[in-house]
Amino acid sequence: MMPDKRYPSDLTDEEWAVVEECLRLEEEKGVGRPLEVELRRVWDAILYINKTGCQWAYLPHDFPPRTTVNYHYMKWMTSGLFERVNAQIRREVRKKTVEPRSRARGSSTAKASKGRLNPLRNRVLMGGRK
Repeated sequence: MMPDKRYPSDLTDEEWAVVEECLRLEEEKGVGRPLEVELRRVWDAILYINKTGCQWAYLPHDFPPRTTVNYHYMKWMTSGLFERVNAQIRREVRKKTVEPRSRARGSSTAKASKGRLNPLRNRVLMGGRK
């Protein structure tokens, strides 16, 4: 259940879907007792601290306890989860931006970059000679 109070640093539903998939894979690796905290709120708390620069002790009370947030933050830092999430987000963004352009051209971006050189660039490379 999402709280009524939202912060500008909180994830959108679309962003959370990407993070949640990575977290699901991360949590499958380990064993232990079931989670009693909503990981989305933990992630939002980490984003809040990152964005505002506040100290852990000043984390607003509508987030999970700071010790819980810090525990997950340290666990995810150690495991490299933040890097994996960043890489996944980068892949998602590239899918949305590169594929439509390449379909519109009718070729891949790799093929397009191997084509002939830009005429203006040719002149620059040739020292202005024709």
